[in-house]
Amino acid sequence: TREGGHLRNRILHAGGDATGAEVSRALLAAVQEDAGIEIIEHALAIDALKSATGRVCGVTLHVIGKGSLDGVGRALSRAVVVATGGLGQVYSQTTNPAVSTGDGVALALRAGADVADVEFIQFHPTVLWRDLANRGQQPLISEAVRGEGAILLNHKDEQFMVGKHPQADLAPRDVVAKEIFNQMRISGQPHVWLDARKINDFAKRFPTIYASCVANGIDPTVEKIPVAPASHYASGGVRVDLNGQSSIAGLYICGESACTGAHGANRLASNSLLEGLVFGARIADSLAKDLPAQEQPVEDSKTTLLDPKIVIPLQIAMSEGAGVMRSESSLRKTVQTLQELSKLTSNQPRIEAWEASNLHLLATAIVRSALERTETRGSHWRSDFPDLSDKWQVRVIEKFDADGNWHKRVEQIK
Repeated sequence: TREGGHLRNRILHAGGDATGAEVSRALLAAVQEDAGIEIIEHALAIDALKSATGRVCGVTLHVIGKGSLDGVGRALSRAVVVATGGLGQVYSQTTNPAVSTGDGVALALRAGADVADVEFIQFHPTVLWRDLANRGQQPLISEAVRGEGAILLNHKDEQFMVGKHPQADLAPRDVVAKEIFNQMRISGQPHVWLDARKINDFAKRFPTIYASCVANGIDPTVEKIPVAPASHYASGGVRVDLNGQSSIAGLYICGESACTGAHGANRLASNSLLEGLVFGARIADSLAKDLPAQEQPVEDSKTTLLDPKIVIPLQIAMSEGAGVMRSESSLRKTVQTLQELSKLTSNQPRIEAWEASNLHLLATAIVRSALERTETRGSHWRSDFPDLSDKWQVRVIEKFDADGNWHKRVEQIK
């Protein structure tokens, strides 16, 4: 089918609307059938272990539900590959699951790795709106629904994307999300409508989406679906080369945790699965050719933990000040909130505290980069700098040192 930003039908699907689940199923089956792979489930990777040479040689981890509350172990390795997914829980409404707290990117930051393009947070334009009390993961209404003929309507029943972009309802995600945001601001309503009533065999073509709608009291075959933007994907992440190698020896990143440059300022629909598969294979090939001997870790200082109660105010601040639309004033207000929240530390090392600390670290990186980029490009929309600027054809790179200081630089796009 055809999805947002694409000019032709080029998206392959599996299991109706469950392509990602099918990719996961096949990979998990392959892993489970390989006797040479040890699986540790329900574990949180906390920090990278580094040798005296500065090479990453393992991770500290907490196996959830095992041992004491603060029971932390470690796993040594000749290289570490991070594939921990996204950071959508930085925002109050997201398509990402509860575990998407950016743990891998935070691990890499604390190890001293460069991160890039983190200001480019993609907001999926059509997430099922339920009510303002619902936070966390929201049901996604795929662009494939619009690819099959569904249209966006405002509260006057106007097809508002017509005339806004040559592809109308199938314009790139940033274009659609911004226009929905505008329509919501004009109407004062918290959502717009998606009309999919003319799609034949909706339940068969989109079984997962149909089930989500029905579970929320909506029959999309006879009713319009209320939709609104929600954080969906981070086009940036840990800066890597074409073999998935980060700026730190022994540390490799793939998938949403990485910044390969493949997505530019705004990922095209469905390209994330392709990128993960391609760079995962590239990392495997690289390690198969050159995997050094195991090095021993040296002891390092521990991470300062923050109180889990910072998470909700952090998410609200990020959604209001560093969400779909940003400005210098909104971003600086968010910086102040993050600074205040950083004072709420915790002496109880547990999963919730580590996740809160990771979210705070990533939120800070996002806001710093968003302040630096004084233009509108892709999924980064500055209301005070609404135009594209040639001088910003650069990559904003952030680094976090061992003393807790941030460093920022810009790099020309090659």
